[in-house]
Amino acid sequence: MDRRWQLRPQDPALASSLAQELGLHPALCQTLINRRLDTPQAARRFLRPSLKHLANPFLLPDLETAADCLAEAVLSGRRIGVYGDYDADGVTAAAIFLHFFRKLGLEASFYLPDRLSQGYGLHPEGLDQLAGQGVEVVVTADCGSTDLEAAAHAQRLGLRLILTDHHPPGPDQPPALAFVNTQRPDTPEQFGCLAGVGVIFFLLAGLRIKLREKGFFQDRTEPRLSRLLDLVALGTLADVAPVTGQNRILLTAGLAVMAQARRPGLAALARLNDPVGPIGPREAVFDLAPRLNAPGRLGQAGLALRLLTEIDGQAAQDLARRLDRLNTQRKSIEQKIMAAAVTQLEARGDPRDSLAVVAAGEGWHPGVLGIVAARLCQRYHRPAIVLSIDGDTAAGSGRSIEPFHLLQGLTNLAPLLLRYGGHRQAAGLALKTSDLPAFGLALEREVGRSLSQSDLIPTVTLDSLLSLDDLDDGLLGGLALMGPFGPGHKEPIFGAEDVGIVSARAVGQHRAHLSLKLRQGRLTWPAIAFGQGHLLDRLPVSARIAFLPSQEYFRGRRETRLHVQAIQPN
Repeated sequence: MDRRWQLRPQDPALASSLAQELGLHPALCQTLINRRLDTPQAARRFLRPSLKHLANPFLLPDLETAADCLAEAVLSGRRIGVYGDYDADGVTAAAIFLHFFRKLGLEASFYLPDRLSQGYGLHPEGLDQLAGQGVEVVVTADCGSTDLEAAAHAQRLGLRLILTDHHPPGPDQPPALAFVNTQRPDTPEQFGCLAGVGVIFFLLAGLRIKLREKGFFQDRTEPRLSRLLDLVALGTLADVAPVTGQNRILLTAGLAVMAQARRPGLAALARLNDPVGPIGPREAVFDLAPRLNAPGRLGQAGLALRLLTEIDGQAAQDLARRLDRLNTQRKSIEQKIMAAAVTQLEARGDPRDSLAVVAAGEGWHPGVLGIVAARLCQRYHRPAIVLSIDGDTAAGSGRSIEPFHLLQGLTNLAPLLLRYGGHRQAAGLALKTSDLPAFGLALEREVGRSLSQSDLIPTVTLDSLLSLDDLDDGLLGGLALMGPFGPGHKEPIFGAEDVGIVSARAVGQHRAHLSLKLRQGRLTWPAIAFGQGHLLDRLPVSARIAFLPSQEYFRGRRETRLHVQAIQPN
């Protein structure tokens, strides 16, 4: 009710023509048109992505050099190690690396930093540990692009260092044998969407080509890279990477592999919530990824890597339960900090009177600050920074709304910061505790220079209008064909007019959500409106709704439920 509504431009004639060509509902064809897929050829290629359309891995700068180095190490018996990150992207990247080398008959070493004691990035002590195990070639996964001193330390240790990453590099390229980073200015655009696990996948593809050329597989079976795509898909979805280009190909194939539930660790993790339903993109994002991230947030990332590389079913179940307990612990910590942050912000007045929100507290757990920042950003629709104060230093995470480039904003505030890094909508930072007031004011000014007041009002953008009576198996099947969804290819939002609200109740913790029954025409539909429990006493009898239909499995049964994004009186 407190949002702007916007309907994308409509072309009924073209939508109808595409619908006849593709056999899809016109509302779905209008969504394709909105995404510039307005010819049958473009739409078909998009709807049926194929692994044969994956790019040549050697188009990635430095990847061929990296693959040559790894192939030489394999052939000469040099020990190889992977240095991953503690989040789901880094852990899945390390996991596919280890799986690939096991298929070669080799055991690679690995190292994951401790989020709490070390923080993100390439650290000299990790390199020391790998070198102490006899490792001669180190491949980073999802990190290392700005760690110049650590890279120099690798050189002093005599390590051959291959950096693979997708985070923006700094002004100086780190000293390394190869620097494979999708954000390098000379990287072809088609690779720009890759998460860290996607970069490692292409590196392994390049390595397989080099080993094939050198005759390594004459008396051995080649590893099937397609069998690693479930982990590639999971890491890509968990990292909220764009669901476009090369990623769409990897995700579509990877989700098909994931649905087979052949990997003991993923199967055990999925069965915690639903012992019978299939593993799909929703389960990957909302069930698997949080549990996979939880150990890293609490300083035990190695547990997640053990789960993903475990081959024994019973051991996998035990590890999955441990991850689930850690995730429950993570949620409890997160909820307490979220409540404290909201109390702090609202004690100053209405946070929506500010252009950005900054919350800081003594001893707040660093592993959940990014999640709390994301929730504050969503709640107030403003850039949000959440920091933990430890003596003279405050460090934490930020999240931003689409119109504000958070990393660029922090770059402009660099004189106030001890360190920072990240992406357009997510970043980490640290500053002196004494500079917190000045930082809050400076961030407010920076956001004010970039955004207008209208940017701070959430907008509901509808792809098309339809009747709830249109929600048949044909439309729902076509919608599934358009997936997976995510950044760059978000779930289409439909609008329906004159929808009766049959019943409504607030559900969930703090009664934050609305459980609804909606009627239009002859059918009644179950619906959920996340984060809109505060509207319970203001709901009209009949409304205009913005929604997404979703087919979900609950207790072994498939049901269609409407995910309501916004409600507006007729």
